Amino acid sequence: MRVTRVFGVAALLIAGQGCTTYLYKGPTRPAAEVAVVTSNETIVDSVDGVRVREYASGSYAHLELLPGPHLLAISLNRVTPGFLVTHIARSRDVGVCVQLEAGHTYRTEGALVGSYYTPVVIDLTDSRYAKRCAPPPARPVVAQAPPPVPTPTSAQPDTTEAGAANDAAAGPGGAPKEAANDQPGEAAAPPSPAAAPIDTEEPHPAGLRRGRWGREPLPSDAQLSLRHPGNGLSLTMGFAFGGEDFVQATDSNGGSQSLSSGSGVLLGVGAMLTPLWAGDVAGFGVGADASIKYDHLSASNGSASITRYPIALTAHVLFNVADNLHYIILKGGAVRDFGVNYSASGFIDLNADVSGTWGPTGAIGYYKKSNDVLGWDIMGFFALTKHVIGTQRINANSFGLTWGLHWLL
Repeated sequence: MRVTRVFGVAALLIAGQGCTTYLYKGPTRPAAEVAVVTSNETIVDSVDGVRVREYASGSYAHLELLPGPHLLAISLNRVTPGFLVTHIARSRDVGVCVQLEAGHTYRTEGALVGSYYTPVVIDLTDSRYAKRCAPPPARPVVAQAPPPVPTPTSAQPDTTEAGAANDAAAGPGGAPKEAANDQPGEAAAPPSPAAAPIDTEEPHPAGLRRGRWGREPLPSDAQLSLRHPGNGLSLTMGFAFGGEDFVQATDSNGGSQSLSSGSGVLLGVGAMLTPLWAGDVAGFGVGADASIKYDHLSASNGSASITRYPIALTAHVLFNVADNLHYIILKGGAVRDFGVNYSASGFIDLNADVSGTWGPTGAIGYYKKSNDVLGWDIMGFFALTKHVIGTQRINANSFGLTWGLHWLL
């Protein structure tokens, strides 16, 4: 019962943290400094215009954001299983702007009224609807100056008479006398138009457009952390075949089964460290894996089994092939079987502990980063080793396939 509880707690911890996607740069922050957004029967497609659908876990998303106003684009993803028919309701994303607070946990849900869908964001910490973003203050309206009034054109006097009048009006020094204000035939100059007012105020963020998010960027805006994978712990399982036959059995129908030195079912744990990256193209690191490999054969007149504990020390390369999510992984190093035991009973009584030798190992496969905490891989591998009994060396080469679940740290 105690072991069951330990595994149960570990499973809850992995389930609670295994779907986390961090939407801020830098190291992981304490829970009191971030806001958490989860989803129920909905999918958060984007946050602040940043698409996160591919980096989260669908209806089981667990997003961590900095507190502040955020625009969530939420689509419906409701699946209702039935006895014979499963009803699926999906929709396009609808945006809702909410004010997220530090230390609070939120959940997105979908409200269906007939065929109309409305997203809802619930503050689980305060048991209420999340606060909507405050509307931006209104910008001042600049009054436009009226157009200037056109100046009327005066009639042009005769040039001969005007010249004589100017000569008569000239003083002794030839300078003209000051003309009277009511001198006939001369139009008054129109008044200068008033200068148009100039708006010197900085534009409000609401007046700036940034995609679907109608404001300028804020420090709290969502941005993908794009943390490199390849650092953390792993749980692997798989199968292998190959090596020399230890036991062969034939049934009454003529069918045969064999138990080989390299075959068996694998279950193991591992650790990876990938500290060196060439940009976002490729990462280089090392790893270690410890497993148990077991195979068993039963017949009407007896049974046999082989138990091994292989340990592999490897170097690896992760090649980013798409979106910082999809990678090709290559591994190479050395492997050795420890604790090798050959056992048989019935047709022969045998219980022999033998030693293994170090040999080369390699693997190639596909590595998927599901989010910032969880990843998985599937790989084909080979391991070229031998088992030694006295002076006899048994071929224990194996080839197989493994599936691994990675908990990224």
